[in-house]
Amino acid sequence: MTKNEILNYLSEKRQILAPSALAWDNLENTKKKTSQINSGMTWLIWFTVAGFVFQIFRETTSFGFWWYLFLLAVIAKVLVWMFIARKQVQEAESIYRQELNTEEYRAGMAGFPEKFYNYGDVYRLYNLISEDRADTLKEAYNLLETQQFQETQLSMQQESLALQEDISRSSRAAAVSASIAAVNSFRR
Repeated sequence: MTKNEILNYLSEKRQILAPSALAWDNLENTKKKTSQINSGMTWLIWFTVAGFVFQIFRETTSFGFWWYLFLLAVIAKVLVWMFIARKQVQEAESIYRQELNTEEYRAGMAGFPEKFYNYGDVYRLYNLISEDRADTLKEAYNLLETQQFQETQLSMQQESLALQEDISRSSRAAAVSASIAAVNSFRR
């Protein structure tokens, strides 16, 4: 295959994969939004319950009843929002599954490595060929696999570095606490 034929082939794959990539992005954004709503609603419930408990200890009966009604209204609203958010996630998952089951998507898989059959990888393969970093698809596959391995290793190193920094901060805090305890025990 010539360079132009390979680029056309990869362009066709990108067009086939674009709807599934959009559906995946929509699903991920919906999950993220739902997670934010759920955590916000959880905090709202806790603050409302804390206010209700505070009212009980103040022993104010007239205002406590209204606070109890407010608490029930907040909990009902939160449950409705959580239900709506869950339904949105289910709809986004359904759309994504539908995109993966289309005839065009399944036909595009024929003769293409399953490992690289996603929009991001096909886009990167296209760039490797168009930038003359690889002359054949086989070279582009190998180069992409090498890049992905390096990215994975770099990610693992960054996680390890973050863990070491956290351990270092904890050690310093423990050392300061031990020093303060030693000074306090010496004063007695």
